[in-house]
Amino acid sequence: MSGIPKSDLDTAIAFPILPFRNGAVDLSAHHRNVDYLIRNCFLDGDRKRVIALGGSSLLPHLTREEQLEVAGATGEQAGTDAWYISGILPTPPRQAAWLVRQQLRLPRAPDAFLLLPLAGGYNPEGVCTELAHFCQTLGNETGAQFILYLRDTALRDGFCRLIRECEHVTGIKIGTSVDDVKLVRDALGEGVPVMWGIGDISTAAARRGARGHTSGSALFLIRASDEINNAQRRGDFAAAEQIEAEIREFEELRFVKGRIYNYSLVVEALKIADFSDVDPGDGGPFNAPPPPEICERLVPIVERLRIYHSAATTEDEETGYKQSGDSVEDRHFRETRKN
Repeated sequence: MSGIPKSDLDTAIAFPILPFRNGAVDLSAHHRNVDYLIRNCFLDGDRKRVIALGGSSLLPHLTREEQLEVAGATGEQAGTDAWYISGILPTPPRQAAWLVRQQLRLPRAPDAFLLLPLAGGYNPEGVCTELAHFCQTLGNETGAQFILYLRDTALRDGFCRLIRECEHVTGIKIGTSVDDVKLVRDALGEGVPVMWGIGDISTAAARRGARGHTSGSALFLIRASDEINNAQRRGDFAAAEQIEAEIREFEELRFVKGRIYNYSLVVEALKIADFSDVDPGDGGPFNAPPPPEICERLVPIVERLRIYHSAATTEDEETGYKQSGDSVEDRHFRETRKN
């Protein structure tokens, strides 16, 4: 297993929600959504899209067989056009190890595994000991590449030590605070991917040393995600923050009260938008729609942010503006940067 080049993790990592119908994953809709993310790639430098499945995709609510089926469908659709990171809940440990081994036997195996945050009782020493054994054993056996997901500051120092000591753990996603970004970056140096993991509002973390971020809003706002990363990579933090200001209200609603609408708000936004190129399904298990007052607030937000979904191919009805290889959205980005 060759894995993802570390430099390719400095990107907007797209986390599509899994579309459910009648409580089961709609694999046909998922194929369509992954295809959308590949076709609508606004990353500069001809960079390859990175697609990942994690907790916001509701993987913990699937059986291990269903997770394997989803992994196979995602890899099949990604092919050689995109990198694919598969989220793995590392407990029960034997089930997690089974999933890694089985996914690596798929015709199109994942390029890396993201170890999702633990639920239930644990202590930092126990977590780090168990994960060190897990990653070293499976890494030696299969060549698998692992990325840690920090959601508990108590695990920060142990995770840094694990990354330094295990060659199969190649990066970390920070889902705690921007302060932890700097502390982790200082501990690990520039050679280790340190990615921001709390949505597209990521420039404050980039200023502290994060390189790349994860986007659970990808099926709705993929162009915003990509353009934020493009700006950060060229050091234009002001341009990135300008886009963040436009999408901030949506992201804040998604993360209100400890991220309770992380999944359902994206589904609701896509239903309101009624895009023809993605399919959100009818809602996932344990994720009821947001309350009516939030859905009402969402309607004007969705209309305002449609511009960040994809590139238009029709001309502006008001101005008639259209050029070869250009779009109304491209003009928007040029004008906002000039302003």
